[in-house]
Amino acid sequence: MESRNIGRWENLVIELSFDPNVQMMKKIVGGIRVTGLIVTLPILEVDTKIFTQCMNAFKSGTYTLEQIKTKFTVSEEIEKLFIL
Repeated sequence: MESRNIGRWENLVIELSFDPNVQMMKKIVGGIRVTGLIVTLPILEVDTKIFTQCMNAFKSGTYTLEQIKTKFTVSEEIEKLFIL
């Protein structure tokens, strides 16, 4: 993850905190520290267009369930629908 490109921070949870030791141009100036970058995936929900697309891709063999899980949070209930 390129931290300077905030345009790519979509679906990330970040923590902002003041850090008195932040440096700029070799001087301690204090500043905001960004930590805890965690990817949060959208939740896959039944009866949505994207669910239907994922199910069709799974059934056709285009995507595996593991590949779908890299793009969406899949609950145990939804996972069972793919396995059945």
